[in-house]
Amino acid sequence: QFSKERKIECHFDSCDHHKPIADHVKILLYRSIRELLMNVAKHSKARLVRIASSRVNNVLQITVEDDGTGFDISKLESKAGNSKGFGLFSIRERLTHLGGQFDIQSSNGNGTKI
Repeated sequence: QFSKERKIECHFDSCDHHKPIADHVKILLYRSIRELLMNVAKHSKARLVRIASSRVNNVLQITVEDDGTGFDISKLESKAGNSKGFGLFSIRERLTHLGGQFDIQSSNGNGTKI
């Protein structure tokens, strides 16, 4: 649906997770990925986005990566107090509260990987 509506090619790679995921975690992950995809559509000028999930031992890792314009992470950090809704900082705080991690890799002209 995202690919059709936004005209951004979207690839999803998933491993079999074998262990059940709690409903509240599923909801958080769904909302987080949705917000990240909306950010790709609004800001990145990407043509391709990849979503991948994997599980190693008891750690579930989800990666959202685009080939867009990227951004200077230091400028994003300076706007932390101004974020509203379910933005990057909300995602980070909620994941951290559940014992997770949230990492951003980006630079101007080189896309973004979260």
